[in-house]
Amino acid sequence: MSKKLEKALEEVRELRADPRAEGALERFRAILATAPSHAVAAAARLAAEAELGSLEDDLAAAFKRLVPQGAKSDPGCAAKAAIADALYRLDRGRESVHRRGVRMRQMEPVWGGQADTAAELRAICALGLVRMNHPDAMGELAELLADTDTGARIAAARAFAYAEDPVGGSVLRHKLLLGDEETAVISECMRAMLRLSPAAALDLAGRLLRRSETERSEAVALALGESHDPAAVELLIAWAGEAGAPRDVALLALATARTDAAFDHLFAMVASADGPSAREAIDALAIHRHDEALMDRLRRVAADRDDVDLRGALAKALRR
Repeated sequence: MSKKLEKALEEVRELRADPRAEGALERFRAILATAPSHAVAAAARLAAEAELGSLEDDLAAAFKRLVPQGAKSDPGCAAKAAIADALYRLDRGRESVHRRGVRMRQMEPVWGGQADTAAELRAICALGLVRMNHPDAMGELAELLADTDTGARIAAARAFAYAEDPVGGSVLRHKLLLGDEETAVISECMRAMLRLSPAAALDLAGRLLRRSETERSEAVALALGESHDPAAVELLIAWAGEAGAPRDVALLALATARTDAAFDHLFAMVASADGPSAREAIDALAIHRHDEALMDRLRRVAADRDDVDLRGALAKALRR
């Protein structure tokens, strides 16, 4: 660590004791204007925590200073991301930061090649554009949803939900129909669409569940369960009973929903379904093995069947 960086980081630590003390703003400004990137990142985070909105111009200037030399002046893109995040948290959207950062790439050497370290920056800047009601926000989010970085695509889906713009529902529908190599992106897109356009999302989900694409169906089902929406639970119950449906996935999604209707369906299966179906319901409910009240109910229902194999399956599921 260079002496300049060490000194700047020590100054940030001192500022943390009282970021609003007399003379503190001048010290912040000096760090943002001249210090190495690690210290700038620390100062930006502290400025956001202390709600120092008066540093808006200084944060934007620091961002501009760090851009030209890329990784040389800001390895890992950490300072630029911290600055963009600070401005976002301070509700100080800046086109010079968020509009520029949402498209930024910063390639850095890694073992076996290069990696783009600016994905987090792009995600933060997308939210910044939404918060500042930028006219290009929806277009930039659409591009981010096609980003090469998984985290950036997930962030785009979340930003669409945050924006609450009907245009976002159409973009998310298109993405869900196209699919994604990462199931986490599919789940996040469905969660976002459920927030934006619940009826349209459920209609689309019903069609996606019935496609013979297991990974996409699972991602959609889990998003439906996590929504805790009664209509989504009804859809999952209907799907679970269809021939050819991956019942274990449907039942797991129902267990995730944690609604009375979902639990009642699962316990009814344990009580009266055929052996394999009852065991699948037990496996699904076992994700709540640390919920004593729920497990007591499960033990009672299983015991009422007087089925040795079923009780053995329950004991095995609860040991996992």
